[in-house]
Amino acid sequence: MIRIVVSGLLAAFILTGVTTGLLNLREGQPSQDIDCEFRTRILRDWLVSKIEHPYTLRGDETDFANLLRETQTACADRNPELKKQLDTLENIDDASNAWKQRSDAVRTELRAL
Repeated sequence: MIRIVVSGLLAAFILTGVTTGLLNLREGQPSQDIDCEFRTRILRDWLVSKIEHPYTLRGDETDFANLLRETQTACADRNPELKKQLDTLENIDDASNAWKQRSDAVRTELRAL
């Protein structure tokens, strides 16, 4: 009986966490509904994954940029430390995109030889 209760509580905890994460990834949320700290962690993890696996997450660049911009708009006035973190994420994303473009150009040139 205890196993069933613990399993049910664990499943509810996991479901709540997944639901919270997905709700925070929705674009177009009202500013007051955005959990800035949580969304900043999600954006950080997304950027880490995007940098570590640059060719497996195609199509996510626009989604990431839109979510980052929306988060910056909603959270800039709430916490100066979060604004600094979000600006850093934007700078790293810009550098990563520039590196990827240079890498693609060099790869194309190399294949043409």
